[in-house]
Amino acid sequence: MLRKSLRLSKNKEFDQVFKIGHSFFGVFLGIKVAENHKKVNHFGVLVGLKVSKLAVERNLIKRRLKSILSGENKKLKQGYNIVVITKADILVENYQDIKIELKTGLQKLKLYV
Repeated sequence: MLRKSLRLSKNKEFDQVFKIGHSFFGVFLGIKVAENHKKVNHFGVLVGLKVSKLAVERNLIKRRLKSILSGENKKLKQGYNIVVITKADILVENYQDIKIELKTGLQKLKLYV
């Protein structure tokens, strides 16, 4: 799980990432990245009502993504705000497929050390 200090919490932080960030969009998720001029990465995960009307399913997806991000954070360059945006197709994917797609997106954005 991601520590609270590593999460994006304010709307203006999300807006900044969407305004100036670089992006990668795959089959069932997208990633937007912007520099935050700090020594650590901050993460945000967006799972909308279009993905699922059930909060249980949305929370499951959030937990999976946050788990993957916390494990990969040690391997990433530091000093970025990273937002993961999900698409409706993510519901039928398993944990390993989500992990592969997320790692592919982070590699394409050149965030690995």
